[in-house]
Amino acid sequence: MSRGSVLLVTLPPFRGGVPAKAALLARHLRERGWDVHVAYYATLADHPELVVPSWRLPSGARPARLDATCWDDFPSHAIGCRFPELEAPYTIPSPSWRRLFAGFDRHIAVGGTPLISNLLVGCGIRHLLWCAAPLSEDRRAREDAMPAPRRMLDRALIRPWLRRQERRVLTSPLCRVAGVSRYTCRTLAALGAAEPAWLPIPTDSGRFAPPLRPAAVGTIGFAGRLGDPRKRVELLLHATARLIEQGVPARLRLAGDAPEELKRHAGQLGLEGVVEFLGHVRPEDLPAFYQGLDLFALPSSQEGLGIVGVEAIASGVPVVTATRGSGPDDYVIDGVTGRFVDPTAESLADELAALIADPAARAAMSAAARALAVERYGFPAFHQGLAAVWEQVWGDRP
Repeated sequence: MSRGSVLLVTLPPFRGGVPAKAALLARHLRERGWDVHVAYYATLADHPELVVPSWRLPSGARPARLDATCWDDFPSHAIGCRFPELEAPYTIPSPSWRRLFAGFDRHIAVGGTPLISNLLVGCGIRHLLWCAAPLSEDRRAREDAMPAPRRMLDRALIRPWLRRQERRVLTSPLCRVAGVSRYTCRTLAALGAAEPAWLPIPTDSGRFAPPLRPAAVGTIGFAGRLGDPRKRVELLLHATARLIEQGVPARLRLAGDAPEELKRHAGQLGLEGVVEFLGHVRPEDLPAFYQGLDLFALPSSQEGLGIVGVEAIASGVPVVTATRGSGPDDYVIDGVTGRFVDPTAESLADELAALIADPAARAAMSAAARALAVERYGFPAFHQGLAAVWEQVWGDRP
């Protein structure tokens, strides 16, 4: 018998860290007897038939809704908007959103930034927000990569509009904020959120576990959106090239869809036969991916948490990262579960080379990394954290 209905309001549930954590939460709540549905804003890229950009307005087109399923069998509801090219309209409440919200007992917003909660705040609905980073950190690299005309429009209109939404959410008494890392909690508190709760993304330490036999020495890996400028995959390619130049027995395995430009760059660096582009790795195949690694490299400029790093340490793989001062600070303990390096190819390559040459240090880090993952990111810890913040919002337990 269902305990009630929960609507997860989130981003398009197709790729990236936000859909991954939203799916974990959906399955966790279903296991506890909740009827879980998923609602997301339809984007111009994913659902062009549901949105009405400016060039379609003269035709009389109207935003539409699509009811389907996601993550195998969770009922999903995609809601379109007008002017999707301006970004901010994605998270402006509409009559379609209001009608959808009215059919559920509980509402949880799951986003990268706090913006997704603007839909619920605008409808006067008390809810829990689980997010990873402030708007400024999440968009910085993408803004830098914008063409000049788009950057001008962004600075004049879109960015201020989005910032107003973020301020509205973080200062609203309707929104109880939970951050995926201590970095998230700290930065959102500075923007006005009232005592954000620390709720890390859980990792299944049964699925993500160390291999029976160690991986081949010098096998380095990374998983993520390889074309995202925040991931700085080119930095990792240059570090790998430096390792090869120094005669270090290394190979690099990259999980995720890679733009052709990145593959060409690897070729220009002479990394044929050294770098393996695996493409999209299915969720059921990810544990084997991590078990085949000796070290995990995280070159990103910023991560709200970096769930791939947590999956790596659960698999007993030490993390070498250039991502200092954000999410990985929670699980990369320098010299214990991994290493921090400067964001240069030289620094990254030097630390990777030192660990490849020191099997005893790698073994000690592997054991410590696994222990931390089980204690801090296991489902028992997540359930306790969720129960505490849930009670603050609704006065009962999930």
